[in-house]
Amino acid sequence: MGVQIQPHNRYLWVEKTKEKESESEVLLPEGYQGKRGPEFVVVKVIDKCGSVGDHVVVGDSLVVRNHMIESIEVEGKTLHMILANHVVGELLGS
Repeated sequence: MGVQIQPHNRYLWVEKTKEKESESEVLLPEGYQGKRGPEFVVVKVIDKCGSVGDHVVVGDSLVVRNHMIESIEVEGKTLHMILANHVVGELLGS
């Protein structure tokens, strides 16, 4: 699996789900700082801190605010972490 991380302090190690790519192109002025993706995204739990409890299970699909995901670069791989408090909800039946 390569680089792994053991979450601490109520963090969850998550994997972002793939977003559908749009084929349309729009030219924007240089320096434009618009929104960077959707406000909410679905992530899959890879691992969790033991203090998170049983309400979050490895493999769960969770809804989180995109800007709350913290990205960590380690040995050329990007790991995504989010605090359990920033989970908005869980997708059921997915």
